[in-house]
Amino acid sequence: PEVTGIDVAGVVPEPVGPGDRPLLPLQTVQAPEPEVDWIELDELIALPPGTTAVTAVGAAPALVCNVDGDLYAYRDRCAACAASLSGAALNGQLVVCPSCDRSFDVRKAGRAPDNGLHLDPLPLLVDRGHVRIAVST
Repeated sequence: PEVTGIDVAGVVPEPVGPGDRPLLPLQTVQAPEPEVDWIELDELIALPPGTTAVTAVGAAPALVCNVDGDLYAYRDRCAACAASLSGAALNGQLVVCPSCDRSFDVRKAGRAPDNGLHLDPLPLLVDRGHVRIAVST
């Protein structure tokens, strides 16, 4: 009857919240890394500067632009009207949607100069004459 409690050295008391209720333990969950395939499209090395092409990258079409010898890839979907960008023209570094005439800056991750819309960029690597574009699987 004389023992009113036991203190153990090194034991951390359980954290309590409002109203002396015990807090729920936190558990961190890591999102799985998306799987990526690099599709080799060496024919794009011959795309002339100032031109665009829509090509199949895996199961999805992609727009590839050549601005002054640098290649850029985007999903083939206009951010403004959702139409295909097949036949899109380059005006300097701006690609112009053939359906709605909206422009997107190819060198600035496909951002439209006049609003917050932007194309969806795809990773593209050029290495020793080989062109590879990454797509999620």
